Amino acid sequence: QWPEGLRQSREGDPEGSRPCLVMDKLGQYVHQVCNDFRQQKTGIIVDPVDSGADILVAEVYQDLIRRIENQSTASQAYSWAFQCAIETGLGYWRVITDYEHEKSFNQEIYIKKIPDIFSVYFDPSAIYSDGRDADYVFIDEDMDKVEFEEKYGTEAGQFESSYSSNWVSDDKVKIAEYFYKEKIDAEIGIT
Repeated sequence: QWPEGLRQSREGDPEGSRPCLVMDKLGQYVHQVCNDFRQQKTGIIVDPVDSGADILVAEVYQDLIRRIENQSTASQAYSWAFQCAIETGLGYWRVITDYEHEKSFNQEIYIKKIPDIFSVYFDPSAIYSDGRDADYVFIDEDMDKVEFEEKYGTEAGQFESSYSSNWVSDDKVKIAEYFYKEKIDAEIGIT
């Protein structure tokens, strides 16, 4: 809240450093809106909307989604994304799959929060604010080099010095997930 020059002059005052107080004027309103959101029962709702829709099928889908939300504690992901959106204008959660356990081929669906909202990069040519028209999305994270080499092999851990320092440091490696739309030509028949 203090211009850089004014802050430096106050902190470097020859008669002694003077404080630069910062008053949080938004925090109480952010908390109020977020707490109102948390009090509501938030979740995905399935509505049968056209003449061919089956109410019983919609109820089955609703039950499956409710199970996924419960086993994921999805309300935490929704609340986190909402709070981030209120504070910064960006908030994300994701739908992922994971194996039931180490020796199983069965997978479960989970709704998880994305802890670092600044690790999500949408296609810059996307127009809609929710990213529905994005052709690709990156989600990156920092991983310890030792963990990276254990997971991907020691050869994968050998990096050239030409890599950007933002991607590789002495003890960390930045990895990224890449999601993209695959466009397929198809004929649509009208009946």
